[in-house]
Order: sequence, then C-alpha cells, then structure tokens
Amino acid sequence: MPNCLTLHKSTARPSTVEIGANVLVAPDEEEILNRASLILSGKQSEKTLIPENWDGAAAKRIAEVLERGG
Repeated sequence: MPNCLTLHKSTARPSTVEIGANVLVAPDEEEILNRASLILSGKQSEKTLIPENWDGAAAKRIAEVLERGG
C-alpha cells in the first residue's frame, strides 16, 4: 500500500509511483481525504516496494565516500 501522497500533477520521483510507494493525487480536497483515509485504514490491497537505498542511511553512505576522498 502506498504510504506517500504527492499532491501535484507530477513528481520528481516517478520511480516511487511506478513501484507503488507513492500516489499522485490531484490537489482536490475530496480526493486527498479519500486517498489518505484508504492509507490510514490499511484497507488498500495494493502492495508497495521500498525504493533501493531508501533505508535512512544515505548520510552514512555519503560520509563514507567523503572519508575515502571520493
């Protein structure tokens, strides 16, 4: 189930939409509330993937590269 709503017509991260981690939602109050309610209720049957390296450890990986002089 997606855990992110992007309130716009497009996203800078289309890969998140493609794998189901993100949903584009028109900036319309009713649509936003409907999508948010589905996510919060856990009733969506769609499965989602987490994008590669989206593990909260980006800063650590960057620091390691910088320490190596990269």
